[in-house]
Amino acid sequence: MLVALALCGVFLAAAPVTLLYALLGAATATAVTPAVAHLLAPSGGHAFTWPFVLTTLGFLTAARSFPRLTGRTPAAEGPPPQQSGATAPAA
Repeated sequence: MLVALALCGVFLAAAPVTLLYALLGAATATAVTPAVAHLLAPSGGHAFTWPFVLTTLGFLTAARSFPRLTGRTPAAEGPPPQQSGATAPAA
């Protein structure tokens, strides 16, 4: 639940597409929790908030690849176009 709250409304703007992304993140954290607990069990460690932290950071990093989630438009390739009538700098 904490992953869903973090992804939809705290770190990403609340919208229908981010709600679906947040629900996917919550489901992923649910699967990551027993995996982290099992990984740390031999050393006597506990999962605590590691699944939340790892899942949230992973999904926030991946969100940069999806413009609909972040509201950003992809950068145009190449240099910006020159305005008409502008002269080139003297070399």
